[in-house]
Amino acid sequence: MSDILKSIEEELPKGVISESIFEGANIVIYTSDKDFFKNGEGKIKEVVDIVKKRIELRADKKLLASEEDTEKTIKALVEQEAGITNMIFDVQRSTVIIEAKKPGMVIGKGGSILKDIKVSTLWTPTVQRSSAIPSKITEKIRSVLYANNNYRKKFLNDIGEKIYKEKQLQAGKFIGEIAKICGGGGGGKPNLAQAGGKDASKVEEALTIAKNKLIEALS
Repeated sequence: MSDILKSIEEELPKGVISESIFEGANIVIYTSDKDFFKNGEGKIKEVVDIVKKRIELRADKKLLASEEDTEKTIKALVEQEAGITNMIFDVQRSTVIIEAKKPGMVIGKGGSILKDIKVSTLWTPTVQRSSAIPSKITEKIRSVLYANNNYRKKFLNDIGEKIYKEKQLQAGKFIGEIAKICGGGGGGKPNLAQAGGKDASKVEEALTIAKNKLIEALS
């Protein structure tokens, strides 16, 4: 597991996380705790402030309402005028894509309807505008690609691991090496660290070396 994922899990309550994974450059946390899914956004925001990365909280697939019940719930919450034309369930990622002629009516004011769908079904909904020219063949292909297919989830995670492996600095190790130049020391977590030094005459040299190391690591 990536260090940043470990750091995130350490900041969250024990026992609520079933999986943490990359989704491209984003991070997704799956929870097996229904109450945490419904009420844990505040804690997630606290962790976002620490790691400075976008984190999305989703329900573990074991918690999800059935697809049939979810369709009924969505149709009950969304006015018919919205023109829902299709719903695609991505079970592996706990998401449902709602295609509609009027997406705004599915979203609701301030995202209120999407929130109601999420709380009622535990699926994470996204909305797309329906295609101007419907194609049954395209719809069938998409449904097959999303249904019980773990490939897309794994593919997105692999991309994320590559991104973070190439760009991520170990903050504790990095700052510790720089502090030694000033006759001091330091350390911390992979994403949060602090240090101090005794020789002020070496500060400029330390900052120059730090700058060069950062440019090299992030270029």
